[in-house]
Amino acid sequence: MRIYFSGDSEPMVTGKASEHSTTASRVREFLAGRDEELFLPADVHGSPAPYDVFLKGIRLSRSAGPVLMCLSPGGELCVAGSSATLEQWAERFVFAPNIDAEHRHIDSRFDWVAPASFGIIIEIDDHDA
Repeated sequence: MRIYFSGDSEPMVTGKASEHSTTASRVREFLAGRDEELFLPADVHGSPAPYDVFLKGIRLSRSAGPVLMCLSPGGELCVAGSSATLEQWAERFVFAPNIDAEHRHIDSRFDWVAPASFGIIIEIDDHDA
């Protein structure tokens, strides 16, 4: 997984369909457990061009209410929400296994995402880094 970001765009999470499914599975495991936080590291090697930077990963935490996505000062995508809304967030990462080009958005158009939240793009990239 890589997370591309420029100040004028939504973060874009890229990976193979299988990697995105793994992300969804790890979030579900987190939600079934007792940990308060989960960090999913991203690949930061190479050039992020034409974007400005790679984000270091996704940090999930439990909170009340809808999903709120923001950037940390340390370069992480932070995602907080209730178990129910984080489950909906994770479902957006599940793609059919034979898909090699598709993308999805998670933003405040969904009623389970906070109006003040960042949006993100999840994109299938079947190329090796």
